Amino acid sequence: MAESERRGNNVAITWGIFILSFGIVLLLQATGVLEWRLWGTLWKFWPVLIISLGLAIIIPRRLGWLLAAIEIVALGICIWVSAVQYAPSLAHDVTIIEQRFTYPVIGVERANAKIEFSTGSVVVTSLQNNSQLLTEITDGHEEQGKPQEQVVTMKTSFTQNDGAVNINVGPVNSRFWNDWPVRWNLGFNPNLPINMEIRCDGSRVSLMMEALVIKTLYLEMNVSSGTLTLPASAVNTVINLDMNVSNLEIIVPKDVAVKIKIDNNLSVVSINQQRFIRQGDYYVSPDYETASNGVELNILCDVSRLVIK
Repeated sequence: MAESERRGNNVAITWGIFILSFGIVLLLQATGVLEWRLWGTLWKFWPVLIISLGLAIIIPRRLGWLLAAIEIVALGICIWVSAVQYAPSLAHDVTIIEQRFTYPVIGVERANAKIEFSTGSVVVTSLQNNSQLLTEITDGHEEQGKPQEQVVTMKTSFTQNDGAVNINVGPVNSRFWNDWPVRWNLGFNPNLPINMEIRCDGSRVSLMMEALVIKTLYLEMNVSSGTLTLPASAVNTVINLDMNVSNLEIIVPKDVAVKIKIDNNLSVVSINQQRFIRQGDYYVSPDYETASNGVELNILCDVSRLVIK
């Protein structure tokens, strides 16, 4: 009984510290000291909770003060790292320097695109059908008062090998303290097959892929929201989604058949079961096996909201 009581007291201390820290962070965000996008990084430290519960079981009751000190320091480090990685600045008035990157389609047979984005909005869509470009990538531009500094928000690289072009787009100068209305627009040629990988943190995403030829797509969303329209020309297309504390609406074009598998952990999932029939662990279009356009959807959904229609 004493052993059970000792563990219970230490576990109570652990939960109390975590709830208190959670409330302090929310208070600082509600008062404008911290911004909500902090959670885009802070959630990645969730294993600290498991470690803390393990320590609560191991450390004797009489050393509860030591347990509390360890946990307070660990949580403080997690919050501090989440904040400083965005290079905080006192300058709130900035000019986002508009950038435009393009790559010609001549000699290109296929593309592999890797996109990493945080804090803002990102749009992925198709170029004109007769476009001479493989891709056109731009970021937003907005002035706030009298600019005190100028920044770029993206870095882009292209490498080509035997008809395949690798496209890498990532953020630079991401700031935690500044409210920058960053918006990226990425257009891709609708006539070439593309393997795409997208990771976004604390973002709003609009993936309008209906006109694109997507072979594979990996989408990771962390504390983000948005929409995904599946490609209409989908021959053996495979899409893997990893959602963490996010909100996503998936739109399936009427002539596309899908096979959906969802690993649901504490999430709200809504599926149009008139179109996609439950078959064991899957939701499947009735004509999936014979359809000319088919998509396989594998979804890991943790503490999120997912709508498929």
